[in-house]
Amino acid sequence: MAARILNYAQHRSKRQAADSVCMHTPAIRARPEVSIIVATFQRCAHLRCCIEWVQRTTAASYEMIIVDGGSNDGTSEFAAAQPHARLIRETQRAGCCRAYDIGLRAAHGEFVMWLNDDSYPLEGAIDTALRFMRHPNARNVGMAAFYHTHRDPWNELHGYDDEGMRFGVLHVRGTPYANFGLLPRTLLEQVDFLDTGYRFCAWDPDLSLKIQRQTGRKVVGLPDARVWHEEHIDERKEMDARCQRRLDNERMFAKWNLPAKGAFAPPQSAYRMLASACGIKLNHERW
Repeated sequence: MAARILNYAQHRSKRQAADSVCMHTPAIRARPEVSIIVATFQRCAHLRCCIEWVQRTTAASYEMIIVDGGSNDGTSEFAAAQPHARLIRETQRAGCCRAYDIGLRAAHGEFVMWLNDDSYPLEGAIDTALRFMRHPNARNVGMAAFYHTHRDPWNELHGYDDEGMRFGVLHVRGTPYANFGLLPRTLLEQVDFLDTGYRFCAWDPDLSLKIQRQTGRKVVGLPDARVWHEEHIDERKEMDARCQRRLDNERMFAKWNLPAKGAFAPPQSAYRMLASACGIKLNHERW
């Protein structure tokens, strides 16, 4: 899979006359511009690829906070040896939501974001998101959502195909949400970080809902800030999903009193207006 991503990036770089996989040296600052949180467990090879892609594609100053759920496959040793990285090793694995909450609370950056251990930021994605969030057009935006590869056409808010891959941003029952997002740390503090009542999933749309409903700020996707999500389902992740996904989703739907599936107006038209108001051009539209 890593080779496939590299081939994709190299092909695009020739087409765009830009090398999308060069190694960047982050600027040295007393406080990093962004803290990147990655929760992981027993997936050192995927984590290695994730860290390498952050290094290759990010010019902004950053710290990576790796929250390891007690791996014994060399994950902690590898993570601890990486520049610009801090390791937090959980004494007891309590699910990915709690792991991300631990990492986000430990963040020092002006902005915070998260990645899965099997997700890889593409050319300039993090820098693009940072530039947007500092632009006057983003004054009413609470969180920038990265477009990402996905297999969820039923809740795609906007997306496009590129080199045979589908990139998009999603919605939860009509409301935009960030599967991978970047936001000011001060705003995350304002909404009291994550709801750790979730264990496996639904915490990321829950965070998007908190930002939009509690602060009145918007969540908007950036078509040029993209993340390749491998969505690697191993035996452990399959077991977590089987045991917890339904419970987490039901909890979120009830908490926010979300409409039933299909019982809400299609959100795409309103989202086009929101993107336009933020100065975002939605190319390759599929409506």
